[in-house]
Amino acid sequence: MNFPKSLTSEGNLMVFNTMGQQLYKQTISKGTQQLPIDLSHLPAGQYIVKVRTESEVWSQSVVVMR
Repeated sequence: MNFPKSLTSEGNLMVFNTMGQQLYKQTISKGTQQLPIDLSHLPAGQYIVKVRTESEVWSQSVVVMR
């Protein structure tokens, strides 16, 4: 996952299904701009990846295809 810019503070990366259920959470460090995410455990479908820090919230839709 590539972020639009380096994170200005530590935060969390979360993955949600279309029903709003959180399926994955990972702490990410200040300064991170790119982070590999293993979604191989998820079934095919659409998901929302959200990054939340003290001062920023960023989200992106992703599709897992099999």
